[in-house]
Amino acid sequence: MTFRECLQCGEEISGRADKIFCSPSCKSVHFRAQQTERPAAPVPAARPLPLPLPELPEPVPEEALTADEFSRLVAEEVREVIRNREDNSLAGLRQEEKKDELKQRSKLIIKLFKLYRKLVAKFLDVEGIEFEYEEEISDLLNELDEAAALYRAHPLLKMPGHPAGQRLENIYFMQDKVRKVEINDLDCFSLTKKERKQLREALLGDE
Repeated sequence: MTFRECLQCGEEISGRADKIFCSPSCKSVHFRAQQTERPAAPVPAARPLPLPLPELPEPVPEEALTADEFSRLVAEEVREVIRNREDNSLAGLRQEEKKDELKQRSKLIIKLFKLYRKLVAKFLDVEGIEFEYEEEISDLLNELDEAAALYRAHPLLKMPGHPAGQRLENIYFMQDKVRKVEINDLDCFSLTKKERKQLREALLGDE
């Protein structure tokens, strides 16, 4: 038979084969000793304290508006609204005025071109034909003088490449031809082929 000794006191154990203590008292003493020798649980590290919040300045209470101040603020807002509406209306009015101005300018350009073609055609018709009355020469000169004055106010006269400048030069040319008839007491005037061609080509242009 195998000798077995108690884990606590070392005495021989009798009885069941799986006993490891000789008595309940040794068992209790052994387990109490085990509990005493067990290391204590670690103490958790202390959490850092939160930083203090910055002190905010106390809000300054708003002073109540007086009736006069409230009325003044309302009046300023009303004036601002009216001013914005007036600015918008003025911008729209200027846009309409600009459109009207462009329409009037287009009408004037067409009118001047029609007048120019009429005078050139009349001038070419009377070339080489004797004037029967001095009034015919004076009337033609007056028409040419009026056309020259109108063409000097042509909206596109100073635009490079626009035919308005050449047409004004042609009017001056016709004036000189008729004025020589009047001054020199001639019966008619004549044109060279080049001069006649230049005037006829001017009739084929655009406004």
